[in-house]
Amino acid sequence: MPHRSTSVHAATARMAVPLGLALLAACLFAAAQSGLRGDDLPPQTDHPTGFRPRVVAIQGARLVTAPGKMIDGGTLVIRDGMIIAVGKEIAIPVGAEIIPGKDLVVYPGFIDAMCEAKLKPSVPGPDAGRAVHYDENLQAATRPDNRRGMTPELQVGEHAVLDAEFQAGRRKAGITDVHLVHYAPVVGGQTALVSLSGLPARESVLWSGGMCSFMLTPPPEQGPAHTNYPSTLMGATAHLRQALLDAAHYREHLALAEKFPATISPPHEDPVLDALSLVQTQDLLPLFLVPHFAGRDELDRALDFSEEFHFDPVLCIGTEPFAAVERIASAKCEVIVSLDLGEKPKFSVKDRHKDQDHKPKVSAVDGLRVEVEPPQRYQDDRLKHWKQRAALPGQLATQGVRIAFSSKGLKQPSDWLEHVRLHMEHGLTEDQAVAALTHDAAVILGVESQLGTLESGKRGHVVVLTGPLSDKGAKVRYVLLDGLTYEFNKPKASDDKDAAPPAAQLTGHWEMKIESGKAPTEATLDLTQDGNRLTGSLSSESGEGRIASGSISGKDVKFTVEIGAGDKSIELKFVGTVNDKTELSGTLESAFGAPAKWSATRAGAVEE
Repeated sequence: MPHRSTSVHAATARMAVPLGLALLAACLFAAAQSGLRGDDLPPQTDHPTGFRPRVVAIQGARLVTAPGKMIDGGTLVIRDGMIIAVGKEIAIPVGAEIIPGKDLVVYPGFIDAMCEAKLKPSVPGPDAGRAVHYDENLQAATRPDNRRGMTPELQVGEHAVLDAEFQAGRRKAGITDVHLVHYAPVVGGQTALVSLSGLPARESVLWSGGMCSFMLTPPPEQGPAHTNYPSTLMGATAHLRQALLDAAHYREHLALAEKFPATISPPHEDPVLDALSLVQTQDLLPLFLVPHFAGRDELDRALDFSEEFHFDPVLCIGTEPFAAVERIASAKCEVIVSLDLGEKPKFSVKDRHKDQDHKPKVSAVDGLRVEVEPPQRYQDDRLKHWKQRAALPGQLATQGVRIAFSSKGLKQPSDWLEHVRLHMEHGLTEDQAVAALTHDAAVILGVESQLGTLESGKRGHVVVLTGPLSDKGAKVRYVLLDGLTYEFNKPKASDDKDAAPPAAQLTGHWEMKIESGKAPTEATLDLTQDGNRLTGSLSSESGEGRIASGSISGKDVKFTVEIGAGDKSIELKFVGTVNDKTELSGTLESAFGAPAKWSATRAGAVEE
């Protein structure tokens, strides 16, 4: 399993800025610096252009740094996609984009540990092998070059389609990274772990070729029946067994040819056997895919096969094998569980129809109801079965089995958190759920040094929720990954309970005067108001600064302007009142000098 080590330089110490308010006009020439938003990516390249320092700080939030560990009122700082500081008393670098963390809960990015990859149409299939005239040759055994269902050399990361829709839907669910798997029998290929940043593959693939997927089911039939071996379950198992034996023989042949080059010719290069040899030498981890709808028998078959070849596999299963908890625990293997539970069984006629006013159908012949509820015994049995499936992840985690979650089988990515919470309602604790989504998923995929916890030096793959994971109403508010910030579920202005209705609409162009020194400094203030929130810029003839944060509550106005000057930056805090719809006035404070008075007059018509 590959481990990508990442080194992070220590954050540069904040430099003092020996500037007074009298030098404000000179400072205004530098453009304010901001974090890069996912929406800012050029649509043609999905890649940031130009130089823009990417420092983001989430301030005053509850940080779930690892399963069972949290910091209330903490601050998380990310620079260029890497976490540089986590804690309670953290100095935020000048120029950072600050995300207010009040009422927000920050988690390491959620990992989809088994996501079915959509492959490009041009993906090469198994080698067809030599032609055989079956009318002349009755075979007692399969051909040695039969490669049906055998593509262990396939690099999924090179052939997967990661379009914008695929990535955006998963980001909205809080998923930052996906483990792409070719979900196909008998040997699907070598998997890849990919970030959902939307950046090119060279900047989003975390590793490729870490696992090789196996599925003990026959591949789809193609062509005449006599060419479709293996076409049965027994045939698929025998087919894989023979391929692994061939790989062992191939590896031994290579070793002998190297040892005795004068007497033994090496075998011809065989990519299939080369790749299977890597599994046998534990350079590739076997990932056994048990179909998410399959039960105990299929699970036992995968474990028995693994024991036969002394594999230490990762299992990917659904929730049907709920009776095999002890077998899984005794095998000491790691498990990826599909979140697909389906809907909770509904039996009453009204429950089965979205229209609650639905009336049962009545036969026109005899007037009897043709829609009836099933017998109570059947209802109890189906409901018990569903609850047993829902309880499986919690039972595995309680038994000490390391688990992660898969999106396989979900109708849409937005069902991800809903189904996690269904399992939490049936025995999975919140800490166990967080572990399965973050740390344990990272361990299973061999990237615990990069992902899975909020620690300095790890990748800044972060999901921010509006409440704890266990809260059914909690939604994804932000997703941060690889230096990008994606924002979702923006609150409406009326959602701010502490803010009074604004006394005026401040959107527009304002002429400002700042009383600093002998002569006032003139500047232009451009404001945009969204409910109680203010954004915009402050500029002079020399340059401009960015409004990093701002708000209006009744007649009270406050906003903070960030101004950069070369490698130095300062923050200017403006506090004031709305005198009427065309005038503002107040006090300017900074770390360099006494407070100064300011005023602003609207230029142009008032925007309603």
